[in-house]
Amino acid sequence: MPCLKIVPESYANSDALDCLIRYIYSKSYRIGGLSVDPAHAAEQMKLVKQLWYKENGCQLLHFILAFSPWESEWIKSAGELIPLAYEVCSYFAEDYQIIFGVHHSKAGLWHIHFVVNSVSFTTGERILRKTNTYLALKYHIQSCLPDGRSIRIYYN
Repeated sequence: MPCLKIVPESYANSDALDCLIRYIYSKSYRIGGLSVDPAHAAEQMKLVKQLWYKENGCQLLHFILAFSPWESEWIKSAGELIPLAYEVCSYFAEDYQIIFGVHHSKAGLWHIHFVVNSVSFTTGERILRKTNTYLALKYHIQSCLPDGRSIRIYYN
């Protein structure tokens, strides 16, 4: 069963987007996103913040969809996870820019990192980093899984 890991860091520093996106690019086999060009994601996300005068505070929402050892054995390539990654992105893409990177850890486990701009490009509202947001995301991800299995949420 995959698990949803919420990364609770504040990401309030001005270079948070640059650093995290650079990390994802350096470790990922495949990259993608919605409502943003993944090749220019940090710059485009910063432009949205400038447009709405919300350049300070939390810069992003970071979460990971991690697969168990058993599931990872059956995943043969990063390409197999791309459709799921785009479906997860669709939860945010009407209002928020989002990118993802598919990784394979040294331990042989597959996981997908997601980075969501904290400011909506349509309304300028900040994303709510609350339990209700994460529960709704969890149920969305469950609906995207082929067998509708339940997933757990971890707050790292």
